[in-house]
Amino acid sequence: MSFLNPGMLFLLPISLFPLLLHLLGRRLRRRLEFPWVKLLFAVETEGRKRSRLYEIILLIVRILAIACLILALSRPVLMPEKVNFDVAYLDVSMSMKPFEKELGRLYDDIKNNFPDKEVFFFSDSKLDQSRPRTTHRGTDYGAIDPGEGLREVLVYSDFQRGGYRNFPVPGKEYLLFRASDRQVDNVALLAFYSEEPYFQKEEPVKLSLRAQNFGKKTRRGRIRILGGQDELTELHLELPPDSGLLYGFTVKSGSGDFTAFWIPGDSIPGDDTLYLHVPEVGNRQVLLLRGGSDPTYVEAALRPRGFRTPFELKVIDRLDFPIGQDRSLIVMADRLSASDMRFVRKYLNDGGKILAFVSTPEASVLGLLGLEGTRREKGKSFVGGEGKEKKAFSLANYLVLRGGKTLLEDQSGDPVAVEKEGSVVVGFKPEPEMTDLIYSPLFPPWLHELLLKTMGIRSPIRLRPGESARVPVTKGGEYELLMPDGTGVRIVPEVEAGRAFLDTGPLEEPGFYRISRDGKPLAVIVVNPDPSESDVTPLKPRELSAAFGKNHRFIGNLIKGARYLSRTLLLAALLLFLLETALLFLRKRFFT
Repeated sequence: MSFLNPGMLFLLPISLFPLLLHLLGRRLRRRLEFPWVKLLFAVETEGRKRSRLYEIILLIVRILAIACLILALSRPVLMPEKVNFDVAYLDVSMSMKPFEKELGRLYDDIKNNFPDKEVFFFSDSKLDQSRPRTTHRGTDYGAIDPGEGLREVLVYSDFQRGGYRNFPVPGKEYLLFRASDRQVDNVALLAFYSEEPYFQKEEPVKLSLRAQNFGKKTRRGRIRILGGQDELTELHLELPPDSGLLYGFTVKSGSGDFTAFWIPGDSIPGDDTLYLHVPEVGNRQVLLLRGGSDPTYVEAALRPRGFRTPFELKVIDRLDFPIGQDRSLIVMADRLSASDMRFVRKYLNDGGKILAFVSTPEASVLGLLGLEGTRREKGKSFVGGEGKEKKAFSLANYLVLRGGKTLLEDQSGDPVAVEKEGSVVVGFKPEPEMTDLIYSPLFPPWLHELLLKTMGIRSPIRLRPGESARVPVTKGGEYELLMPDGTGVRIVPEVEAGRAFLDTGPLEEPGFYRISRDGKPLAVIVVNPDPSESDVTPLKPRELSAAFGKNHRFIGNLIKGARYLSRTLLLAALLLFLLETALLFLRKRFFT
């Protein structure tokens, strides 16, 4: 038997207080000798025997009643199976969703029966929370830190690969608790994106979606695509084992918020929902000042065949008229005439933003915007995706730009494209002599995105669950952060190094978040699950041995059939006090 509140056991001697009173009462009686009374001791009456029996029974009842009350307050527990460990780690990653109830029961058992043991929740990091709650993070057993001097660690997990890292800890004995023998196969949606970085209501939008089957069986199901609340299309899929497929399709929608989710036909869903926000753009005339440069590839990128763009492109050789704020300007000329300079400067002073391509440090635009350029002969730059998904493109006679916010870097990490006060400058021309980027399918979306920046249309901020966003702002006061469930949170700007920004804090739930001020939208944040956690196939025995050492072992249950006795002892104390009352009431009738 164990006690959850063992300090109360020190009060057990109090239960002997009735016995102490009884003994003291006997010693306080005075004894007087009468010769004639000695004749009565020869007669043992039945009444005297009953009186002594009553006193003994009443004394025992009082002692037991007080003892039961103290034992109840000490919270005793009967544990048929005892498991010893120093610290417990509970896996709360997404693949543990099918075991959420078991996870909660295990947590309650540990807190009730081992109140002095530390409990940590882990996925790809230790989580600060009071109860287990499954998250969209991937499992990383590297979060387990047994510490110095610990002998045994309890790990509760389905032991799947998501985010798995090899971290042998020699000399430690791990006590593993397996959630279930069930395998959690899933079909994950890994990537969901638009082929153009803008959206127009009821105009065709090209979308691409990548799905992956991580199981060992063929999986069937459907992918539903929503535009806002409206269903746009549905794909019926059959995915072979351990395979991924890329789907491209065109839809028309009244909303730029797209959601794709997998409906399993015969499998358990894993990372089954992805979110995509495409900024809405109206029709706009774009002036392209070529200045002797070849605009062929820019024209082709802004007017792709088979798709209606929101841009009406007009190529000009010189500026001899004022530019209205309802127009956008692309500058490809390195040297501007006096007339060009006058109208471009006025356009900038009136709040306009330009997109410029320059190839010489003496370019007029650099002086207008307060930038500096340094020539490099050869190099590479990377566009699109992250890590291994980045695509490298060759550069020749390009410029490294200083003085703005970096948008594109070369292989040395130096800025090749920068943003300065809303205008964008690229340190090479979109021509074959300077870069082969123009031959890539990534070039049109990249060019469109740069142009949208000059229009003040921000691309959505893309995060993974648990990450934070820092959004630069120019005004103080309160802003509103609208959550995916429709609730709003007030946030105020913070200032660091003379710049103001909004810090959203960790955003855990996947979906759309919007920041606005006085009802005007400022930024859209899209939170999607990390594709790396989609690999939910169980670890093999050799992988477990590599992670936890050869001394690990599995157990069936932490505590099996534990019984909590506090209520039983409280009830026993109550019954004993009632018995004492009954004895006092019946004394005259049966014990005298």
